[in-house]
Amino acid sequence: WRRAQNQKDTRISERSGYPIQFLRFIQPSDGPVVFEAQPRLAHLLSFNPPPAQIMRAGDPLPPHDLVCPLMSLPAIARIAEATIPVPIPYVSASPEAIARWAERIGPAGFRIGIAWQGNAARREDIGRSPRLDHFLPLATVPNTRLISLRKDSGCEQLTTDMPVETLGPEFDAGPDGFIDTAAVMASLDLIITSDTAIAHLAGAMGRPVWVVLKTVPDWRWMLGRTDSPWYPTMRLFRQTTRGDWPPVFTAIRAALEAMHG
Repeated sequence: WRRAQNQKDTRISERSGYPIQFLRFIQPSDGPVVFEAQPRLAHLLSFNPPPAQIMRAGDPLPPHDLVCPLMSLPAIARIAEATIPVPIPYVSASPEAIARWAERIGPAGFRIGIAWQGNAARREDIGRSPRLDHFLPLATVPNTRLISLRKDSGCEQLTTDMPVETLGPEFDAGPDGFIDTAAVMASLDLIITSDTAIAHLAGAMGRPVWVVLKTVPDWRWMLGRTDSPWYPTMRLFRQTTRGDWPPVFTAIRAALEAMHG
């Protein structure tokens, strides 16, 4: 990492698919930084205090002296587990969108946003996405509301007789991803999700979030722990037997009941 010459920008090109999680590693102390984000995420990231100028991938970039892949930043900064920067929250939603969705959701009950399905087209989705059916017993905890945070993939599992509220066709319907999701999260009491980008968004926003994990999850979740060094507001619920989700949700239901006394 070096100071940009002639006060030109440094370009960070995001190709890894983890922009929400690793945005925190952008440190502009060596000169102005441009963060080239996936087009659907650029609008969301633009609402946040700038460690960098946010640009959509594919748009013309300003002059720059260095290109650095996002996932190389922790190694360049010599980050270890004990020194992971956690300036939580470091992602926020549009205040206007927060107000709009807060009115739509209302204050009643203990509001839980749920997300059960990752991108089924990706190889890593094998085994990580429980069916929506596993979440339904959580609705029997008194005063609990389940609110779907899914859009498109996985929504075919929803039926009208399920105790799950949906947010309508306008939810995240535009070209920009997670704009409404982030705003909705600001009005929720808890998010429960599989290993998807929603987990990282909730953690980056500092929202209470519980993540359900398969026996051997993505490397970022490590093994054998119920917390995450990435996100202090996150709790992990792990499978102990491959493919066996019911005990995971039994533990979650018990944790919910304990919260309500």
